[in-house]
Amino acid sequence: MNNFKKITQKSKWLIKCMLLSTQIERLSCPNCGSHKSKNVDTKFIFSHLRECESCYLRFRTPTDSIKDNYEYYQSEYPIGFTTDLPDKEYLDKLLKSNFINHEKSYYSIINLLKLFYPQKNKLFDFGCSWGYGAWQFKKADFLVSAYEISKIRADFAANYLGINMIDISNRLNENTIDIFFSNHVLEHVPSPSKTIALAKKMLKPDGIFVAITPNGSDSYRLNNYTDWHSLWGQNHPNHLSDTFYKQEFKENPFVLSSITDKLSEIIQWNQKKNQTLLSSDSSELLVLAYPNMKV
Repeated sequence: MNNFKKITQKSKWLIKCMLLSTQIERLSCPNCGSHKSKNVDTKFIFSHLRECESCYLRFRTPTDSIKDNYEYYQSEYPIGFTTDLPDKEYLDKLLKSNFINHEKSYYSIINLLKLFYPQKNKLFDFGCSWGYGAWQFKKADFLVSAYEISKIRADFAANYLGINMIDISNRLNENTIDIFFSNHVLEHVPSPSKTIALAKKMLKPDGIFVAITPNGSDSYRLNNYTDWHSLWGQNHPNHLSDTFYKQEFKENPFVLSSITDKLSEIIQWNQKKNQTLLSSDSSELLVLAYPNMKV
């Protein structure tokens, strides 16, 4: 995206924030509907990051309507490789290299999940963009299905990468998935709790929920406020924190970590299936949970 287009889009968003900042319905928690929240951070005077006093989601105000959220990700959302569809020559190159040493390599997360699920298992990739991660899971012998809100990117994943795309608005088979996976998606959805409820419905009784998001936790804020502050705003209306996940999975086994290389600790957690916080002081937050199990 060129600089002029970026400036134009940002200006439109700031004007929108100014116009909507006094509307009560745009100040309520989009996750649970609560009107009670506290201010955590501020951008450009009219945009605030608030923390819900009920579900502890950190969300940007003014919030987006469901219609606005959907339309934004159909046509406006720009984020480089994640959303830009590759041409045939570049796609062929990526597939031949299996994304080795690429910024979108899923090597680490695949190795982690293979420790839990060494055999072929059903994995649902929620918010797969144009399918680069779903394809890597498929290549690693997971039985993959996926969902993507953008029709253009969903069609690309189906037509060029052979990904089995699912329409989540239709009736879904319950308790059939081993792994519900999302990578940098929950910070975009209107309600993370509804996505987790969908995961709970789709997962088998011993199925696992895995999500990676930008880190909205206070420990990361104290460690690097500048980067923490940059991770919420127009593109990221939610800033997921360890506090939110602890509330969301308060009855379930979960582990929270800001890095994915603590394999031995995560393996120990999986053996115990308790509630563990390893760390939350760097830019990404990883959560693994068993939403259909009790601690």
